[in-house]
Amino acid sequence: MNCVEFEIQLAKLKSGANPGVEFLEHKSQCPKCMELASRADELYHFIADDAKKTVSPFLSTRIMAELDKKALEVHISIQKAWQIAAVSLALIAGFNLALFMDYRQSPTDADSVLSEYFFAGNAGMEIENNWLKLSTDEE
Repeated sequence: MNCVEFEIQLAKLKSGANPGVEFLEHKSQCPKCMELASRADELYHFIADDAKKTVSPFLSTRIMAELDKKALEVHISIQKAWQIAAVSLALIAGFNLALFMDYRQSPTDADSVLSEYFFAGNAGMEIENNWLKLSTDEE
């Protein structure tokens, strides 16, 4: 018997199977498998001893209360995350719409540019000043 077969056979022992002579021989010869068998035996005894202990009848109530509290905390944090995401999206959308509306309102055709220029308080003066300035700069 090798170590892998020993581990398989060791798992079957808990269900009440007969270990067999090869199992016992390998256990006595292999220190690794001997350690594994002793640790498995300790585990089985620990589980049996722990099962004998009495548990407070209110333990399940305390556990469920803690779980409900944690679930509420997670729900609140998810709700806050959605609120933050909604506000961020609204700000981004508002900023983009403001840029779009400003772009749409800017005068691009020649009629609107000319009407803005000639309805200003000093229509024509700017052209004359620039023309005079250019002519004086050339001299």
